[in-house]
Amino acid sequence: MAILLAVFMALGLGLVLSAPQANAKQKFLSGFAQAYPAAAGTPLDSCLLCHTDPVRPRESNLNNYGEDWEDGDFGDKDYLASNLVNRDSDGDGVPNGQEIQQLSLPGDPSSSTAPTTTTTLPGTPPDGQALYAARCAACHGPSGGDLSGTNLGRSTFITITINGRGSMPAQSNLSDHEAGAIWDYVTGTVPPTTATTLPGATTTTTAPLSGSAVWAQQCAACHGANGGNVVPTSSTRSQLVSAVTNGIGTMRGFPELGSAQIGNVADY
Repeated sequence: MAILLAVFMALGLGLVLSAPQANAKQKFLSGFAQAYPAAAGTPLDSCLLCHTDPVRPRESNLNNYGEDWEDGDFGDKDYLASNLVNRDSDGDGVPNGQEIQQLSLPGDPSSSTAPTTTTTLPGTPPDGQALYAARCAACHGPSGGDLSGTNLGRSTFITITINGRGSMPAQSNLSDHEAGAIWDYVTGTVPPTTATTLPGATTTTTAPLSGSAVWAQQCAACHGANGGNVVPTSSTRSQLVSAVTNGIGTMRGFPELGSAQIGNVADY
């Protein structure tokens, strides 16, 4: 009887001691899931986020990300602290925030996707498919994912991609040309011009799109179909060309269309 009593007391003490740990874990992971909703149900939603041993998580087996959390004293709220998000805790060349977006563990260098570098040579249009795979596929799915055939206009798509919206982070290091190339890829649109201008290379150029085609791709989303709220206009052709090229009011410029296509849409 004395032995049984001792066993029950030991078990009860173990439950009492483990309860604060369980509560702390639940509080931490709950806050993390609110900051990163896509992490739910992935390895990020477990003790592997901060520990090397998810079965017996304790201070002695913190991984590098867990140690950075502890050393930085971020508490239970600063999941998006810039000095944590921009740090590369596991030294794999990928910042913590980017790893979490990829749903890989920021404290485990073997779990991350290797950094992808896209190099655009002078005169070569950005590769929308490569940019999508590197920047978008992790969240939106492969081969265009849930963005395939998007009804967002090119200009709107570029703005959202670069500045972010809702839970989608900004891709501020993309240029308008690169974000536009992603839109071309997910919508199946042939880029306006394709040229190779490397020394000694043959130069080929796709014929400029008609004014109606340029309008449908670039203008209709904001202005309406078939000329929309721009028709009728008292502006001269040169004024229209200037507005499309340089922007006017809240509308950004579209110099990437080139003078031929801008002239075509002005005529249209």
